[in-house]
Amino acid sequence: MKKILKGQVEIAFICIIIGLMLVMQYKSVTQLGGSVSTTRAQELAGQLNQLKKQKENLTSKVSALEKEINQYEDQVAQDNKMVENLRTNTREARMIAGLSDVKGPGITITLDYTPLEGEEGFDPFLVYPEYLLLLLNELNSSGAEAVSINDQRIISTSEIRLAGNHIVINGEKFSRPFVFKAIGDSQTLQSAIQLRGGIVELLNSNYIQVNIKREEEMNIPRYNGVIELDYAKPVEDQ
Repeated sequence: MKKILKGQVEIAFICIIIGLMLVMQYKSVTQLGGSVSTTRAQELAGQLNQLKKQKENLTSKVSALEKEINQYEDQVAQDNKMVENLRTNTREARMIAGLSDVKGPGITITLDYTPLEGEEGFDPFLVYPEYLLLLLNELNSSGAEAVSINDQRIISTSEIRLAGNHIVINGEKFSRPFVFKAIGDSQTLQSAIQLRGGIVELLNSNYIQVNIKREEEMNIPRYNGVIELDYAKPVEDQ
């Protein structure tokens, strides 16, 4: 009996030792993993900052080169009517594609939400991100010639989607308020979105505040992203 009791005590003692070793090992691994994760996060943050600076420098170089091209085009166009027509068509195509800054009359629509007491964690834009797309569709169908959201020019490849606790537009993260700018007939645009049972009523019914302002002239910046077509090719004339 004594031998059995002694064996149980020894086994219990060994189990305690093993348990303590496992706890210490787990803490060591956790601390090491946290340190590595933090270091890696800092490295990625540094790389991201470098890429942002490179993007800014490249954007500046592109602007400078475009100015030089415009100067050369001006010189050539003065002596050649065909070149002038081609230049005009190119400018119109770039404007339609969203690749040039534009200005004109239109409306500014500001969407925001003021949390109610006790509901600070609720955000209707994260619950209904598709409402931004619905508003964009209404503006486009009402004759908007250029649209931006938080100064992000909307083009055919622009994405508006939920990512965590942000809305991603053209690869950039945004949160409320969301400011839409739409160039077009201001009266037509405003009337279209304020139709009874339309998008403004839908937004208001879901606690989203809508402020609409008509503008005699506004500026909408061009799309600054990179457009790459790997699969689509032009159809050659037969």
